[in-house]
Amino acid sequence: MAFDPSALSRSSYTTRRKALLSLVNQLRTIGAQADLDLPCIAVIGNQSAGKSSIIEAISGINVPRDAGTCTRCPMEFRLSSSMNPWSCRISIRWEFDRSGRRLDEIREVPFGEEISDHGVVELALRRAQSAVLNPQIPPTQFLSMSKAELTSAQRVVDFSRNMLCVEISGPDMPELSFIDLPGIIQNAEPHIVAMIEELVVSHIRGNCLILVALPMTDDIENQKALRLTREVDPSGSRTIGVLTKPDMLHPGMSTLSIWLDVMEGRRHPLSHGYFCTRHPDDKERGRTLNDEQARNAEVDFFSRTPPWSSSTVRDRCGTTNLVSTLSDLLTQIIDESCPRLKLEARSGLAQCLATLAALPKPIEEEPTTYILGLLTSLNIDFHGYVNGGPGNERLIHGNNDSFTTFKRAIRGTAPRFMPYPDVNSHPTDATIPCSADEGEDEEGELMPGQQTLYLKDLRRLIDRSITRELPNNIPFSVKSSLIKSFQTSWDASIQACFDNVRKRTVDVLYDCLASSVRQHKKLHALLRSSISELVQNMSETCLGHVKVLQEVEQTPYTQNTHYLQSCKEKWLWIYKEAKATKAKTVPQTLGVNSPLSTGMATLFGAGYGGAMTTWPTVFGNEDGNTKLLSGVFGDLKRPSLPGTSDDRGLVWLPSAYGDGRSTTLILGIDESPEEMRVRAIRSTIAGKLGEYIEYERERFDDADRALDELLSVAQSHPEGISIDELRSQMSSFLMRMYEPLPAFVPHPSKSKLPAWGGPMGSTPATTSTGFSAPTSSGVNVMDMAKVQAALTALADIGYTGLHVEDLGRLHSYDEYEREMEVMAEVRAYFQVAYKRIIDHIPMFIDLVFVKGMARELQPFLISKIGLVSPGASERCASLLAEDREIVNKRDEMLARKKRLDMVVTELDAFFCN
Repeated sequence: MAFDPSALSRSSYTTRRKALLSLVNQLRTIGAQADLDLPCIAVIGNQSAGKSSIIEAISGINVPRDAGTCTRCPMEFRLSSSMNPWSCRISIRWEFDRSGRRLDEIREVPFGEEISDHGVVELALRRAQSAVLNPQIPPTQFLSMSKAELTSAQRVVDFSRNMLCVEISGPDMPELSFIDLPGIIQNAEPHIVAMIEELVVSHIRGNCLILVALPMTDDIENQKALRLTREVDPSGSRTIGVLTKPDMLHPGMSTLSIWLDVMEGRRHPLSHGYFCTRHPDDKERGRTLNDEQARNAEVDFFSRTPPWSSSTVRDRCGTTNLVSTLSDLLTQIIDESCPRLKLEARSGLAQCLATLAALPKPIEEEPTTYILGLLTSLNIDFHGYVNGGPGNERLIHGNNDSFTTFKRAIRGTAPRFMPYPDVNSHPTDATIPCSADEGEDEEGELMPGQQTLYLKDLRRLIDRSITRELPNNIPFSVKSSLIKSFQTSWDASIQACFDNVRKRTVDVLYDCLASSVRQHKKLHALLRSSISELVQNMSETCLGHVKVLQEVEQTPYTQNTHYLQSCKEKWLWIYKEAKATKAKTVPQTLGVNSPLSTGMATLFGAGYGGAMTTWPTVFGNEDGNTKLLSGVFGDLKRPSLPGTSDDRGLVWLPSAYGDGRSTTLILGIDESPEEMRVRAIRSTIAGKLGEYIEYERERFDDADRALDELLSVAQSHPEGISIDELRSQMSSFLMRMYEPLPAFVPHPSKSKLPAWGGPMGSTPATTSTGFSAPTSSGVNVMDMAKVQAALTALADIGYTGLHVEDLGRLHSYDEYEREMEVMAEVRAYFQVAYKRIIDHIPMFIDLVFVKGMARELQPFLISKIGLVSPGASERCASLLAEDREIVNKRDEMLARKKRLDMVVTELDAFFCN
């Protein structure tokens, strides 16, 4: 016998197709359709569309037929060829509960024994469907029911999503699987109509070939089944139309040509086209035609009946052609889907494992011990935030921000005293610093709306308060009332600070609680309620302590008398200086490229430069004829210099100190104009510095280095720098070098040198001398030699230990001396009280509330749960009862993992063969 390659190819294809269909059927038995989009064929149609006839023609069995709706659950047909005798097995796949929720574990349960007689299949299917519609009754009770008993039996549900599985094998059976869905109805209760349509749509989504039964007795535009199909497959790429009941159309009817256009693709085209089948009518079924006779009758009809007999698509007429095409298409889809199914199964399994890992583990230890461990873990976590450390900074950083806000709020209540008689005499550009302490942060200086008190206001207050006091005695009630006035808003600031700290502490504690016991809802609710109670208790305790501090501050008192006196002296000095200073200089610009005369004017005052062309007095020595360095510079012409010059071209001047030593004025005769200008500036500044180092000449080198720094600053700003900035730089250099010299530091601050003779670094008014004018406690630096002579003379007559600022007391009496004394003392007491309360309140809140919460947390919660009282184990077990959602989620994931494990095993085995 000759070798037939085509026969071998057909045999291999048949084997492959059988294996693919068997794989998908096995995956459905496992329940893989719950997790994967398995390829399938679904048969749908309107009620009485001839759908049952198509099922019977393909499967070779009779399905239940009744008036009205008969199919009330999906039916999955698995057809396969076999050398063994024909057989049928019916099973029920339970996938959903009565409410329609998918079960965690999908079970396919056999219904009855294997069937070998075609004639009993219909009744067996009725029995199985009744079992599906009555899930509360054991299926075995339906195995022996008659058709009449089944008809009269009550149904628990009208329709079910659970699947009735029919597995048929035999010598002449095709290799095919498909799902028959309930017929779509329109004349029923709306909820029944909607339920059937939802059931149908849920099966025809995804990787599904849709077989639509279209009776030719109805207009194709009115076919509800086709409309549903277009909703899920608008392009028609997955839809196959099957035209039924062609024998109901008679020759000459106009609809014949319409349906022929549909059949041949001229109307409503689909990717897979249309088929036409003809099935036995009621008379023929009464003669009990077998499958072969029915198929022969169908072939005879299409070969004899126009227009089908002459159609261009004769190969699409008849059930045999339909089954062959469906089998090939389904095989192709399954073959193409297998790699995707394998990837999806492994991905789904990985996600399932990740979800299981994220769920709380079931509790296996004794409930009391377990809860104690949770409380210990919660306590450790919260202590970590209270104590601080890497990763636990949130609470402490936040509380420190609240304490800083509190500090600024208290500082903003400082008395707003203005050392001027009234608002009309208040210079518009005059300001009073918020603090006299060096380095004090001055953000948010004063509370808005705070009353400003002037000297006349204070005088009226004092005068109204005097009763039986002797003259020049100020009643203490004046100072007390002023002190209380700035404390009125402290209570609100303290409460706001505490509220912020409490909220932040509770938020952190609740976060720790959630991370520890979130999965135990009953325990979480009890602990959260208990924590709220503890917070209330600790809040009352803390606020009680804070209240005591508030009451203490209402009575003026301090033993820090040294600080009080120091602050008073500072503020009295500030107020007097502010009252004596009436204007400020306008900042000017000094540039490296400016004319020298302008540079000198901006550096040392309006008396130098401008219209004047003579150099200022550099040294204050009355002896010698070189106390003036004269010369007209103009456009930097070579000046005419008195004195002598050496062979290097340098001018030497006699010492300004009368000690026989010489001081070099670094100005080169043979230098360029630019070099002359730089050296002239250095020399003039050196002269000024010389006045500061009169007592310690050995520091002149330090002054020279300071000049280098100062000149570097100026040269680094070719576009010019503010004269105020240059003076500030000079003041900084001088302060750094001469801080130990008390005669040159204004009282009372021993650490800050006034910038060029002005108070607290401000710029004094310029005068005709070209330098700062004397103030009530400041002395012109140019007159320092005279001042030192005066101090020496006073020491000779017994007034020792005096300083420059003490000479200010020789000025005439100020008519507002009394008021400024009160201002200074009250402002000083505010500084004492402010420094005290901004430490005490945060310390008490942190100690009593924050640390107190950490200290009391675990014992309080143990007491509330009753871990050491009788019945603790039962209470703990009840508190640890897992939330139903978590239990359901875990069960669902475990069931899914089990399914996917089996799916992966089946797919691996298939690809290995």
